[in-house]
Amino acid sequence: MLKEHFPDRQYGLPASVGALAEAEAKLGVRFPNEL
Repeated sequence: MLKEHFPDRQYGLPASVGALAEAEAKLGVRFPNEL
């Protein structure tokens, strides 16, 4: 799901909670907790 929003980035381990929260705020979406 993250690749759809950030196609230029490679995701191995889940992003930090802070990074996800910031992304949610900027995009106005909520990522599932599984991430």
